[in-house]
Amino acid sequence: MHLLATHKIITAIVTMAVVLTLLFAAKRSHVTEINVYRKAIYSIPDKFNTLELVSTSEHTISHLIYEGLFTVNKFMETVPLLVKDWTLDSTKTQYTFSIHRDIKFSNGSLMTLSDVKDSLDRLLDNKSPVKDMFKKIKSIKIVNDSIVVKIDSPYPPFISLLASPFAKVLKMKKGHSYPIGTGPFVFKNIGNKKGKKVLVLERNPFHRERPLIEQMELWELTEPEALKLVGDGFIHDTSIYLSVRGKHKSNKKVKQNFSSTAVTWLFPLNTKSKKLSDIGLRKCINKVFRKSEFIKKFRPDHKEAIGFLPPTLLGGAKKIQQENLSKINCYKYDGIELNFDIPVELGEQVPEMCKFVKHNFGEIGIKIICNPIKFGILVDRIKQASSEISFLSQTLDYPDVEYYFTTYESNSHFNISNFSSKVIDQLLNQVRFSSDRFDRNEIYYKLNQYLYDNYVTVNISYPNHISYRHICLRNFNISTAGETYINYKSIGIDSSCNYASDFNDG
Repeated sequence: MHLLATHKIITAIVTMAVVLTLLFAAKRSHVTEINVYRKAIYSIPDKFNTLELVSTSEHTISHLIYEGLFTVNKFMETVPLLVKDWTLDSTKTQYTFSIHRDIKFSNGSLMTLSDVKDSLDRLLDNKSPVKDMFKKIKSIKIVNDSIVVKIDSPYPPFISLLASPFAKVLKMKKGHSYPIGTGPFVFKNIGNKKGKKVLVLERNPFHRERPLIEQMELWELTEPEALKLVGDGFIHDTSIYLSVRGKHKSNKKVKQNFSSTAVTWLFPLNTKSKKLSDIGLRKCINKVFRKSEFIKKFRPDHKEAIGFLPPTLLGGAKKIQQENLSKINCYKYDGIELNFDIPVELGEQVPEMCKFVKHNFGEIGIKIICNPIKFGILVDRIKQASSEISFLSQTLDYPDVEYYFTTYESNSHFNISNFSSKVIDQLLNQVRFSSDRFDRNEIYYKLNQYLYDNYVTVNISYPNHISYRHICLRNFNISTAGETYINYKSIGIDSSCNYASDFNDG
């Protein structure tokens, strides 16, 4: 009787194992290749330079075409990518990287140690806009089939620098708009479909991990357009947008997911402009802007911001000491005109946002000239210091908080407020030489407070999360590392799900 019972139990276990195996196999069978994957994106550059990236859309493209020595996984951990293994010497200043030797570029040529060294040397070139970010590097050498990098002092976050969108291994080729990389996809062309700018990428035939996506189309769309087209079943995902809001037509196949994020919505104030060089005017702009009403009207899922740094990040939790602006006379600025640049990618909310800002600042006599422009043009205007007030969202697309503040470094290639300060430069220099978490926390707080005290931005809100929609996909997830680091190599289509194959204007 005992043996019989045992036999029945074993039989039941085996049967269950077989059933689970079949169910798992059936589930896997639904994940199939995608002939054409369509992704919404808000900006597509005509030429690509990994040293000049400023937006999340550019960072996303960088990770699709190029790879670095390290990357960031779904747990926000910096992990090896092109590096096979690595060691750090007893002084904590010399890194030795053993590189995978079977890596090929998208043109079929083998990646060499010289390619790796040349790519790292680009970061330090005198003309490199990110040279200060990598200023701790003293030397880069090829030694005994390894790359040896020497830094000037111990710096634990150094490895995370090598996971940034700037630190990619690539081949510059004359006449090519996009350099050649080792990533899962390769640049094909930039074209126009149905009046929309489209970047077309193809599967890299030489990549060691064959993506399920054969061809990827990145469509330059406004937020409402992206929302509509994912509902129509034309666009596969809208993950590039911070907060895709509103209703789409009923489509049960569309899934909405949420992921934590570190983002600040703000108005950078160009401190180099003749008018906004006056800190009194910058204080008045901060004083009169009604954040809570703006958030309630346009982004009710956001929290009101005080400092530039979100409270979820190191250094952001410490309370900002706020100045009492109630006694400042702002009517002395009556009659001043200021240009307000706003990205058209915000879609149908742009006219209402312009109306809100005009009315708000009009209460003290400031006349706002609203300029709805494409995001790429807005970025160029900030770089050229020709913008006065602009509307941006600052996103942490890197694995260390330090990078959140480099946008205010005096010689940053994208200083959003064109604010030059030795104090900020010195504090950033201190943090790059500090390996103590508590010291770094205090420095970040000082940076946050200093920026607040100088009123170089109007800090509006912090989103609670990223909201994104996708349709008919398997293995699609956004990690705590953000939408930039989505692993598109493993994403496949659910074969039981039908989706549109043609553009639908209706």
